[in-house]
Amino acid sequence: MEHVEGVLLSDPEGLAAAGVDTRRIAGVGLRYVLAQMFVHGVYNADPHPANFIVRPDGVLAPVDFGMVGVLNEEVRQALVGLLRAFVERDPARLLRVFSGLELLDEESNQAELADDLGRLINYYSHMPVAQMEMSRVLADLYSVVRRYHIDLPVDLALTLKVLVTLESLGKRLDPKFDFLQEASPFLQKVRARRLRELASRERLYDLVEETGRLARVLPFETYDLLKKARTGRLKLRLDLEELGDVVREIDRSVNRLAFAVVIAGILIGSSFVTREGAGPSFLGLPILGLAGFSVAVVLGIWFLVGTLRSGRL
Repeated sequence: MEHVEGVLLSDPEGLAAAGVDTRRIAGVGLRYVLAQMFVHGVYNADPHPANFIVRPDGVLAPVDFGMVGVLNEEVRQALVGLLRAFVERDPARLLRVFSGLELLDEESNQAELADDLGRLINYYSHMPVAQMEMSRVLADLYSVVRRYHIDLPVDLALTLKVLVTLESLGKRLDPKFDFLQEASPFLQKVRARRLRELASRERLYDLVEETGRLARVLPFETYDLLKKARTGRLKLRLDLEELGDVVREIDRSVNRLAFAVVIAGILIGSSFVTREGAGPSFLGLPILGLAGFSVAVVLGIWFLVGTLRSGRL
């Protein structure tokens, strides 16, 4: 803990009196937050003006780290891809971001989602970058996301909120502040750093090691698979998640059909007995026939009630 001398960014009169170059400070603040996210993998979820102090020597001093989160590599790359999609007017990149985060299930209509994302990107493609506002871009993106019931990861949603707050702060310091234009060079540096990491000696060693391990086991596994196929011992396991529900529904339908056939048989048999007048009678009707009709009526009512309760006639 230390005392920081300076002027709060929330004090425009104090900034003007101290002769602070607010345009420079806006760029410094943006680079600071982007470095936090993409280099160090952390973010301050509350970057409002009162949490920044400009010292007398012109250094920007952030304070109050009560709401700090950690970004894993997956979310960082998703954030970079999302910003690049709008900077480079690439709707396919947006869809790849959602797919890479496993936000799209099999029931999602990806074709319609791709069309909506394409229309969103094309709308902003005719707009100069200087006129694009992150708050408006993200609001339009959220409307598409909600329409398809896509739940963004909490850290990604919070970092997008941070960027909107940061843009608002930048425009407060510099009315001509252009978030995407300022962020583009940084995104290129992040991309270049990512490529250097992928091409590093350690990563290449890991790749060679994994490739060698695969090369050792692949011939044996392939031979074993072909041998089983040739001798007829190859077994395939097919697991259909919805097949169980279909089988249960068919089973219930068959049971209902069999029950209905039994009731119909009792009715037909009772009709023959009543017509022939076989056996003892009651009120001029054969007791056996009356008993058959009674059983058929009881079973019919039971069958009807059970069908109504299932909700399917």
